[in-house]
Parts: sequence; C-alpha cells; structure tokens
Amino acid sequence: MLTVSGGAIEPSAGYRKITGLLDSYHHQGIPVGINHAVKGINFPIPLNYSWGNESGIIVPETSNYTEVIENVLDQEPADISFISLGSLNTINGFLHSSPGYRTRISRIIWSNSGSSGEEGFNFAADRISAEEVLGGDIQVSIVGPAADFDLYSREFIPMINEIGTRYAHSISESFRKAGSGDHKFLMEGSDEFLPLFLHYPELFITDSPGLVTFSIPSDQEPVRYAMLRILKGETVNQNQVIEKIPADTSFYMTDLRPYIDEIISTHGIEEFTSSILANELHRHLGVYSVIGVKMGILAREYFHITNVM
Repeated sequence: MLTVSGGAIEPSAGYRKITGLLDSYHHQGIPVGINHAVKGINFPIPLNYSWGNESGIIVPETSNYTEVIENVLDQEPADISFISLGSLNTINGFLHSSPGYRTRISRIIWSNSGSSGEEGFNFAADRISAEEVLGGDIQVSIVGPAADFDLYSREFIPMINEIGTRYAHSISESFRKAGSGDHKFLMEGSDEFLPLFLHYPELFITDSPGLVTFSIPSDQEPVRYAMLRILKGETVNQNQVIEKIPADTSFYMTDLRPYIDEIISTHGIEEFTSSILANELHRHLGVYSVIGVKMGILAREYFHITNVM
C-alpha cells in the first residue's frame, strides 16, 4: 500500500509519478491512495523527472487514502508500521477519521530532519498534525540525515549503476538526467535512510529512547555499503539450499557462455537464476520455460511478493 500527499510536488503530480513508477516495475498490484489536503511546492527537479510512463493515469479527484488504508488493514491480520516520507497529515487524518483502527498501527517511522518537532521540511508541511502525532500514544521513530553527511558522492553513484538491476539503474540515472550532481539536498540523501534504518538499525545513532526517538546514520561508508547490499537484493533470502548460483561463465555449457554476461546485464540476476533452475528441472532448454519464468516473476512483482517459503 502507498499513499500520496503534497510535499516537494503537489499530490496529483505525485500520484502520477508513483503510479508510473509502479507500472514500470510491474508492481501494479500495490494499491495507491491520495491525500489532497496538503499542497506541494513543485520543486523543478522532482516535478520534471519521470520515473515511468505517466500517460493515461487518472488521478482521483477526491482523497481516498482512508478507504485504501482501511481495505489493507481489513485484509492484513498483523498490526502494521506506517512509514511516512512526507508530512504526518495522512496518518493523523486516518487516526481521526478511523479511530477503530488506531490499535492496528504499531509504529510510525517518519522521515524528517529535525528531532525536536520544531524543525524539518516534513514537520513544517503540517505542524499541527506533527504535534498531535508526536504527542500521541503511538511509537514514532524519526529518521533523518546527519550533519555534514553526504550519502551520495561522484564515486558512489557509478558503484550503484554497476549493480545492474533496474532499481539501481533508476537511481544513478536520476542523478544524470536531473543534472543533480551538485544539488546538495539530493547528495545528502533523505528518505533513503528509512529503508537503511529498517534493515540496519545498528548503523544509526538513536537518542531520546522512549515513545518518540530520533535516529541518524553514524558513518558514511558502512551506510553506503548497506545501501549497495539492499539494491543487490542481498537482504532477501532468495535461496534455501544453494548459497549462490554461479555467474562465472565457465560454469555453463559452451554454447551459452558467450551470452551469460549479456543476459544478466539485460534481465537481472533474479530472472537469470530463476531461468537456470527452471531449465535444470525441466531437463530441457526451451523458449516456453523461459516464458514461464518471466510470467512467474511478473506475478510476484505485481503482488509485491519478496520471498516464497
């Protein structure tokens, strides 16, 4: 589930970009809600950059985020963590409009550059909602950048591109197309620290332990290495028996060796390893087994299934 509200860009533009992004990654099965209550600034770089095909996307004219969140909670038996990359208007509005679901929100993880509740872009976007949520009874983990800490550098961005996945390529390409190599805000990083914090909390310094906490990254290099691991998919246990499918071309039949590197570069390591396993089980290298693998991966991506037990 994703919800969109105003921030760096206005809600309608954000909805088109998020939906286009999901479509381009074949994640159309993820529901998207919109909150029109908070208006955006429309900074040029995020407004003009396209993460996917935005043509033909119909933006809901009224806010529907409450219905989207309720529908997800009705189908999910476990309590959820609400991740906010913008203001706290959406979660605060949901808690007010749907009080019966309040106990289902176990934790709010909020991207903001200030810990005191008196600073930060996302705090300023809706001070009233921020003060209400921070003064409430739900645990809030605030995650933000550290002072004089640049997540990206001219040396690090090419390392991201070399990973070869479309997710990594999109990040490195965004710096190139947006001409943002010297843009201080983008180089510092902001919302990227939330997935890093969720995967590697030990790489962050947390103060004020209690119902509201504030965490910042402790050191550049370990955080950058952790980001590369996430983009490589190394935080998800793909295999249960085999540690790793070899990418060394000498491991494969002579007629396939010239194409191994190109296949991995073009289609990604997940599709490559899945095709290897499928064809070994099939005992025959055929076009329909490859098509079947592609269909299976598309189904997993559509429903956002990260692992199969």
